[in-house]
Amino acid sequence: MIQPDSISTKISRWIYGESRRNTVVFVRNTVLQGLELYTKSQGLEKETLLKDLKSCKIGIIQLSETYCTDLRMTSELADVIEVLGRHIQ
Repeated sequence: MIQPDSISTKISRWIYGESRRNTVVFVRNTVLQGLELYTKSQGLEKETLLKDLKSCKIGIIQLSETYCTDLRMTSELADVIEVLGRHIQ
């Protein structure tokens, strides 16, 4: 869900410490942890993680499209997508 660009949204993000930078850091850390689990897993667990990582990649691409006017954010998300691409097919 996209939040409206309003003063209440800006105040809420400030109070809760939400920022694009924090989002990128969270996404990167989550992906790296997922890849670590994937490389250590076997069998059905590995298949499930692969499916989840592929879905994650799609979500990150969509997030990048959301922030297409923010060159820094799209660049950092592209790096995460590249890392995912190197580990999953």
